[in-house]
Amino acid sequence: EIKSCHTTAPGAVRARRRQHRSPTNCARRAGQRSRPQITMLLLRWPWALLPTITMASNAWHTDEDCGCHNLNSAWGIRTMFERGYNASLAHRASDLKQLKDKSKQTKSEKKLRQALTYELWRSLRAYRSQQISTREEAEQEVVKILKDPNRNILLVLNNRVYVHREFYERSKHPGHAVMVREACQLLGCPNVIYDFASETTGGSGCEQRTLKLAINKEVGYEQCGVLVPNSYFGGGHGNLTMWASEVKGQDSKLEPFSKRKGKAMYRGSLHPDPDNVFSSERMCSEVAYGNYARISAFAASLDHPDEVDAKCVDGKHHACKLPPPSCVGIVSDFNSGLKKKARIDGEYLDDKEYRNHKYLLNLPGAASGSYSKNLNHLWRTGSVVMQWVHPFVEWYHPALEHGVTHLDVARYSVADYVRALERDPETAERLGSEARRIHDTLLCPRCLAAFLKETFEAVSKHLGQSLVLDDGKRIAELLREHADCSTMAEVDEYRDHHHLPALLREDDPIHPCRKGGPVSNKNWKRDHQAMEARLAYAEKYGLEKNKG
Repeated sequence: EIKSCHTTAPGAVRARRRQHRSPTNCARRAGQRSRPQITMLLLRWPWALLPTITMASNAWHTDEDCGCHNLNSAWGIRTMFERGYNASLAHRASDLKQLKDKSKQTKSEKKLRQALTYELWRSLRAYRSQQISTREEAEQEVVKILKDPNRNILLVLNNRVYVHREFYERSKHPGHAVMVREACQLLGCPNVIYDFASETTGGSGCEQRTLKLAINKEVGYEQCGVLVPNSYFGGGHGNLTMWASEVKGQDSKLEPFSKRKGKAMYRGSLHPDPDNVFSSERMCSEVAYGNYARISAFAASLDHPDEVDAKCVDGKHHACKLPPPSCVGIVSDFNSGLKKKARIDGEYLDDKEYRNHKYLLNLPGAASGSYSKNLNHLWRTGSVVMQWVHPFVEWYHPALEHGVTHLDVARYSVADYVRALERDPETAERLGSEARRIHDTLLCPRCLAAFLKETFEAVSKHLGQSLVLDDGKRIAELLREHADCSTMAEVDEYRDHHHLPALLREDDPIHPCRKGGPVSNKNWKRDHQAMEARLAYAEKYGLEKNKG
């Protein structure tokens, strides 16, 4: 039995998996920190005196059927500071002597995938501890999803994918729908229905809310929801075929590791704050950590120009300037001690330059300090991935381990790691190879499809969805009663990011609301063969050759 409520440093993913909290134990024991610990906390982190922090124990849920947490709570704020600002400031390269031996502790592909499966089922059981076994309970869960006022619902029925047209109004939703469609064509999916969360903050599934499938959890695994791949693959559109083509195109251009530049490279922008909204502990928790981390990286580059090449460029490839400090009185080192006229700007670098560096930095997203789509592309380069200390997690992060698959770094550790690896090229190249193995095992096009299918199977099994969805007549009745059938559309093939699927006619035989249920999908085998052929071609030749 797991009894610990201990939370680990952001980079210690391996340890965190071994110490997943028991929701009921943590709920009962929240706030029971000893007085000496409280004293030390306040001496080190004055922000802990803020009322929302000292009341953090109120954010722990006591519902025995819901063991997860919401980001917008005292718990969320406290955790962002502990695993973000404070962990980053305290991080040092204290394991340099052990790095060579640690890098040899590689994991099998089976172990890497098992880590994802473990977290998938832990998340499901945090939402609901017991598996649903009756049709009545299964229907109640389905109806909860159908009543989602924001219409973030995705329904897979007979390997067809359905959404409300409003689903396409959210920027990251269309890419998710396209990825699900291609995954189901490629591998076949069970019937499943869920609420999708594309926010960088992550999902919420407590207090009678529906279970969400989320692309990110901003402050850690304890947040609600089940993690699924983000949609920034394949040109940012969730297109698995395009993703295969991108990987193929890059592989032909990779430089030998030994010939790459021995600097930690990064280019990125800052999130503007002209109205000074980053002035409360809540806003500093929700949206300021990205800027904090990036400015810290720029400061490390100024301190150690021979080891770190991290510069600021905006989205138009223009230089950017150091903004005034944010979170004044809350985060004392927000601008890393840099003066107003510090030159943090640099030259924009293209993909070729990324491929030409041994060490690639990934910084938290500028908008909220959450995940960055940049990371999707770093693993496949075979360079050493250097993750800036952060609290956010994505679906494949349970398989990651500092010193084996990547390195966790921050302002006062990144240069030391670069110097150490430059003196030990064998270890450096080994870490680069393990980064590529993360891509080949967990982020390749077929890997993404396989994990989506596994997730759908787990959700369907745990929530008993097959008891309802496999009965076409019954799900049609529930849809007509609790959903808006007039806005339902079938997700079709990818054309462009702004393409909207056509609304289904009321009498369309594949309409999920059709009386008696939609007709069976007799074309799936044909669609499967076509998808398999397209993907295989893209993997071998890329798409440009296919167009010709």
